[in-house]
Amino acid sequence: MKKIFKFTAVAALALVALLAAPSSNAQARYDSSYAIMNSASTAGAIQIPGGVTTNVGWIVDCRLQDKITLQIDVGANTNGASTLAFPIQRSGDGTSYSATMETITLSTAAYATTFITNVPSWGVGWLKIVSLANGSASGTYTNIVVRPILKRNAP
Repeated sequence: MKKIFKFTAVAALALVALLAAPSSNAQARYDSSYAIMNSASTAGAIQIPGGVTTNVGWIVDCRLQDKITLQIDVGANTNGASTLAFPIQRSGDGTSYSATMETITLSTAAYATTFITNVPSWGVGWLKIVSLANGSASGTYTNIVVRPILKRNAP
């Protein structure tokens, strides 16, 4: 009787180990894909002269996202080293936005053309990029396009 119990226990442990191995390998091989969201409400080429803030009002749908990656492409930068700032408003329903804003400020290297930054979703479904501000006194950012990059199939 003891031998049968030992054999059954060893067989059960071996079966559990075999069943657990494929699931851990599947998680290790999990492949996420990324998509750049392009729509009239979230991307558009604009120009910002030195010391100017340009209102944009771009909406980013961040439902089911912990963070949003923003890719900011600048066609030309005559600023040299400068800052590019944008305030973000939050919304739980996509219609009403909080008056409180979080401002993201990027320090740009001399004549840089692409910036990538992660923005937290702060637990809401929609973010609005209210405006873009050129921190330089004289240089100009030309043809700025802001693209939210969403991670699909995130575990």
